[in-house]
Amino acid sequence: MQTRQQDQNLFSQIMSFIGAAGGAAVALSDRNSKTDIKDGWGVLEAVTAKVKPKSFTYKSGERDSGSHVGIMAQDLEQTPLKGAVIQGPDGRKNIDIRHLTTGNTAMISELNQKLDGVISHLKGAK
Repeated sequence: MQTRQQDQNLFSQIMSFIGAAGGAAVALSDRNSKTDIKDGWGVLEAVTAKVKPKSFTYKSGERDSGSHVGIMAQDLEQTPLKGAVIQGPDGRKNIDIRHLTTGNTAMISELNQKLDGVISHLKGAK
């Protein structure tokens, strides 16, 4: 009979394989799996100060043609979300979308808190 730890390890291995194969993406986010948890306030400014939207086209044969909008991995590396930047086997930088998504969610939460503060301030100014 397997132990709970063995079951969890097996689950993690299966989910990593599924994610690597292009299936469902999961990120371990349980508070019980983390240490040194701190407030993440300030990530929004740190990221938006360095990461600006860019429009671009890929070099011939790199990816699909046409115009795209996105961010540059090198810009993201200069922020608290640098862990979302990974180097591919070809040496080029890629963005781990799973990691970036959790960071984006944190920044949306921070932006909402700031917006709530502005709304509260405006209501009090009437």
